[in-house]
Amino acid sequence: MTEGSPVPFRHARRVAFSETDLTGCLHFANLLRYFEEAEQALFRSLGIPMLWRRDDGVEQGWPRVSAACDLLLPIQLADELQIEVAIERLRPSSVMLQFTVFRREELVARGRLRLACIAARPGQPMRAAPIPEDMQQKFRALMA
Repeated sequence: MTEGSPVPFRHARRVAFSETDLTGCLHFANLLRYFEEAEQALFRSLGIPMLWRRDDGVEQGWPRVSAACDLLLPIQLADELQIEVAIERLRPSSVMLQFTVFRREELVARGRLRLACIAARPGQPMRAAPIPEDMQQKFRALMA
């Protein structure tokens, strides 16, 4: 983050035995689970629901439409991690989240998730929908 930028949201996580491979390292697929866990903690802190029903009966939510992760250094069983989440990009119907994962001060992983805002009437297909203005304002407050 550049000087003067907002502090990213932080989420603490310890690596569990069930998340490791035979070498005692975090299995890479679990990194995406960590991102999603941190994303949901961010949304809770902002008061943004993951799923909701509007007054007109339309259901809305945030499916992930793109994901990327880079494991830079081995992450071991019982490592205490800090996952930082920042809003990288906000578009009318999607938000790109950037994740950086630290073990103490050491950068060990990074990645991105792009979430689309969708809407669907019961029994109808999902469609992209504008992010509600109040949610856009909350995201903008965290942007670098």
